[in-house]
Amino acid sequence: MKTDMEWIDFAESVKTKLGDGPLAAQVLHEVGKDLRMKDMNESRKAAGNEPTEKQISYAKKLGIEKPGSYTKDELSNKIDEIVKK
Repeated sequence: MKTDMEWIDFAESVKTKLGDGPLAAQVLHEVGKDLRMKDMNESRKAAGNEPTEKQISYAKKLGIEKPGSYTKDELSNKIDEIVKK
């Protein structure tokens, strides 16, 4: 996890590269949402909601990338989507 100073430096870097304060703020907002989703997924997995080995194996056969990064329910839904096509 980044320190407050690292986040400030990152924000300044984004603003400098984009040259637009409101756009930089939107980019940082999206980055924050991505980080929160990552934390939520990690929390779910820690709670025992990891996909089964059987699910992971089947998902790989279907061509799903990184099946271990999904929760059990998410992977089940992803598999269902592909099988229904």
